[in-house]
Amino acid sequence: MSRFYDTLAALAVVLTPAAMMIAFGWSAYSAVLAETGVWWLSIAAGIATAAAIEVTGMVAGETALWLNAQGDRHWTTAAAILAVYVAAGLFILRDTALMPLPVLAGSVYILVGLRARAAREQAGVTRHAAETAAWEREKWHVMQADRTRIKLATVEHHAGTEPALISIERAQAAHERAQAAHACEQCDRSFASVQALNAHKRFCARVTE
Repeated sequence: MSRFYDTLAALAVVLTPAAMMIAFGWSAYSAVLAETGVWWLSIAAGIATAAAIEVTGMVAGETALWLNAQGDRHWTTAAAILAVYVAAGLFILRDTALMPLPVLAGSVYILVGLRARAAREQAGVTRHAAETAAWEREKWHVMQADRTRIKLATVEHHAGTEPALISIERAQAAHERAQAAHACEQCDRSFASVQALNAHKRFCARVTE
């Protein structure tokens, strides 16, 4: 359905200006021919006049809608130019069967401009959604990388502290064995060295005596 209306909009953009250019061109051709009698000059004047008027109307309609979407108050100027285009067309084609054409053309240009505006807004929404999704994926990858680094740091920390704990435990065990090897036979007290044990024995012997 959207493609169907896109096709209709494209046809309207082609057929409406064509009809307007024919009407304006013939009027300009007739007027110049009546004034000068030069046919080639009349043809050139008709084509140039028709093209200038139609381009003005098309650009005015699109510009008015674009500026309005941007919040620019100068859209009223473009809208006024579009109104002048319609008024000029009505004046040129007055008292003819083609008089409604300028109103129709102005309406078509506004509708086509609205469709273009909607397409731009939709493209902006789509682009924003894609950027948001890309940002979410990037954030997820960063979080995963941070978690991996934390796990690796934890493993390295444990790998570095476990040998130290083992060494401490071994030293404590060796100290306990050394103390057990230097025990007093009289009172079973343990000492770290032979000298401490001998000094204790002299004292312990006096007490025992």
